[in-house]
Amino acid sequence: MKNGTKRLIALLLIAVMLVPYAGCGKKGETISFNKNAIYKEEKLSLDLPKEEEISELAGLGNKLFITTYTTNEETYESKINSYIANLDGTEITPFKLSDDNGQSYISTRVPYGDDKLLFMAYEDKSDYSDPDNPVYDGEYTIKIADYSGNVITKKPMSEMDFEYVDGIKALPDGRILMYQEKTLYLLDKDLNLVKKEEVSGVNWLNQIFADKSGKLYVQGYGETGAVVKELDVENLKLTNEPTVPPQMTNMSICGQGGQYDVYLSSGSSIYAFNVGDTELTEVFNLIDSDIAAQYFETFIALADGSFIGTYHDWDAENTEDTFNFCKYTKVDPKDVVEKEQISLGCLYLDGTIRKEVIKFNKTNEKCRIVVKDYSVYNTDEDYAAGQKKMNSDIAAGQSPDIVIAQDAGTMINYASKGLFVDLYQYIDSDPDINREDMFDNVLKAGEVDGKLTFVSPTFFIQTLVGKKSILGDRKSWTFNELKEFESTLPQGSQLMFATAREDFMSQCMMIDAKSYIDYSTHSCNFDTDEFKALLSFVKELPKGGDDYYRDLEEEYSNIDWESMYRDDKFILSQMYLANIENYKYQISSTYGEDIAFVGYPTGSGCGSAFGVSNPIAISSKCKTPEIAWEFVRVYFSDDYMKNQWGLPIIKSNFDKQLEDAQKEHVEEEDDYAIYGKDVVYYGDQEYKPLTKQQADDLKSFVMSVTTFAGNYEEEVFNIINEEAAPFFEGQKSVDEVTPIIQSRISIYLKEKQ
Repeated sequence: MKNGTKRLIALLLIAVMLVPYAGCGKKGETISFNKNAIYKEEKLSLDLPKEEEISELAGLGNKLFITTYTTNEETYESKINSYIANLDGTEITPFKLSDDNGQSYISTRVPYGDDKLLFMAYEDKSDYSDPDNPVYDGEYTIKIADYSGNVITKKPMSEMDFEYVDGIKALPDGRILMYQEKTLYLLDKDLNLVKKEEVSGVNWLNQIFADKSGKLYVQGYGETGAVVKELDVENLKLTNEPTVPPQMTNMSICGQGGQYDVYLSSGSSIYAFNVGDTELTEVFNLIDSDIAAQYFETFIALADGSFIGTYHDWDAENTEDTFNFCKYTKVDPKDVVEKEQISLGCLYLDGTIRKEVIKFNKTNEKCRIVVKDYSVYNTDEDYAAGQKKMNSDIAAGQSPDIVIAQDAGTMINYASKGLFVDLYQYIDSDPDINREDMFDNVLKAGEVDGKLTFVSPTFFIQTLVGKKSILGDRKSWTFNELKEFESTLPQGSQLMFATAREDFMSQCMMIDAKSYIDYSTHSCNFDTDEFKALLSFVKELPKGGDDYYRDLEEEYSNIDWESMYRDDKFILSQMYLANIENYKYQISSTYGEDIAFVGYPTGSGCGSAFGVSNPIAISSKCKTPEIAWEFVRVYFSDDYMKNQWGLPIIKSNFDKQLEDAQKEHVEEEDDYAIYGKDVVYYGDQEYKPLTKQQADDLKSFVMSVTTFAGNYEEEVFNIINEEAAPFFEGQKSVDEVTPIIQSRISIYLKEKQ
């Protein structure tokens, strides 16, 4: 706890927060609460035997098809059961195909007309009479059955010139369309193969959907990415490209029917469109509706505008997984409770953060957080469209009140323009949070002009490691020193495995980003001895490319990787230190002895850098940063932190993990590991507890890192690769290409400003 003065400041902040929220958020901004996309969740129940777990629930016309399984705890044998029910889960009846001899497994089912079902089932014909020498055999069969399971007609796929298909669609006239990779099959209602065609313009058929007129379309993937084309059923040809929203190619189709042709899921919302639309319509905002689902495993659109959906809700704290079967009914916009808004912008919202947003919105009577997930702007042609849109909004003064980025480099770029508030003032005024409790070097790495502009509850470290017996006490090196070290390696040893020129150069530049680009002044430093040394070093590395990695995969497909590092065939390995198990793995498995964190070669002296997941900041445009802080401070809570990937920023939490890593394991056995007295085995991998010295070495290393890795800026690397190519090919000297690189990137940064 902190002193009384600090508590007084905190109470004053709370008093400010109790004033009516007239300034909370910015009315009329681009991020707003969509009253027309709010739904009420009604939990439905399924009257199934308690011992059965639901593995799949699918909508088939006006019915649900439910698949469950049970596992014998002694023999571990599983039993699969099927049921038919109404869409609301009532009138559940067991379902079994009349020809099922216990060796038939349904893999695909679709509605066939109003009262039948179309199945693809695997008929297992294996001979298990000799357990030591089973004879495996079987084939897929197409079946048409009624809702009682009576098989009306069936035919093995082997009689139709194929063995398996990726998807099936029943046509209104009783014919059947099937597709496998880029081939379409048309069957008549007696299951006879009528036509087979390999389509052009698409390499992989992903899904077939229909508009309200019954016209069919194919969504698939071609040479340049995702495509949508109209399907000529009679000739099995792909024809016109219909008008559809561009975002369709970057979202998954979650449903059809209802009031729109197609429904898409972004994770945060359900969007819909009719063929011919150029824009998506947000029909169901899950977060604004206070619904925890990240995505629906089953999504059924009903004619009245309501939905049936299923999802699992994982509670990491209690290790519980809850299956939810629900109906969603639209709330009349006039009945939606008015609240002031705080906007939160992100590129995909982490599930844990989503739950915290929902918790905040449910408990705060005056204000709510409205999320704008910029990933919905991504298209198959431009995966960075969401990031670009976020950048342009922030640059135009329309920044969300709270910003969550995907990496620290993006945050530092924003912060260098003065776009974020100093979070130190809120940490220092918070009665429950002490900056002294955190890794000071991680906080300082995120400072801009002495101000803490973003926070993250966890971090990881990018570095290079090798055997301490070879590297000694070396903690950093320059490119020339690395080259000299490489020259001393014995014959048969190589510095690193699969290190291509462009990959290694980009890693080195991101690790040492501050040496090359200063975003606060929009200046760069590429005409330097350090950068020339980098280019000279990577010139000797393989060019890379698909063929290079394909050849490597073939050459090293059957090697024992650990032995290559233990026997000094490979000396250095890239390491992403995200938890203490990573460290134990390198010591116990990869190298078999103590390791040294030497880092990447740099000119600045520190070749290791922090990375973070979901860094969060408060915009300097936010009218009520105190309210925003009430949400941001959740990042420092134990409940939130323990569910996050990475090393904890709170030193006591890190120390506890380090202490546990030095303990002997309790002897027990589970599905993943066998724990002995002082060793744990995952498969045949041995992990010993850390020694006190190894634990101290790890903490000392963590506290020695001083910078965040920069972000990968594609245009910068394109310029470097283009202008350095003549040097790599021996056509120009390094002194000739670096001034050109310096000039072009300087111009790019000024234009970007």
